[in-house]
Amino acid sequence: KRKYTVVSNTEGIMVKSKEWEWNEADKDFWTTPCEESYYYANKWKTEGKQSILDLGCGLGRHSILFAKEGFDVTAIDLSKEGIDYLNEWKEKAGLKILTQVCDMNRLPFPDDTFDCIFNGSRQNSRHYYIEAALK
Repeated sequence: KRKYTVVSNTEGIMVKSKEWEWNEADKDFWTTPCEESYYYANKWKTEGKQSILDLGCGLGRHSILFAKEGFDVTAIDLSKEGIDYLNEWKEKAGLKILTQVCDMNRLPFPDDTFDCIFNGSRQNSRHYYIEAALK
């Protein structure tokens, strides 16, 4: 039984993981949750979901939103700079979010860890989301 479903946003072309250059990024843009994340927060609350993995969390815009909505959030990203930014942000906001620097292609979690996985990206004006019931 497959617990994790791999979804490719490049139409079958595998892309090597690469961390972002956050010092060159528009922080206002990357700290504002996308519209769809509000939809998923509401949907998952209604469904009684509790735990979320924010896959490729970047600076943590969706992790912060989900934690404020009462979810148990784990956030991973390849960029230590992104995780450090999120760690400072969550402390200032008084939120509990577990963070880890790791590659989304090599998840270190056992099966049945999360109710949902969220991956939101605005790269090239495209949005990619993964929703999986892992429990």
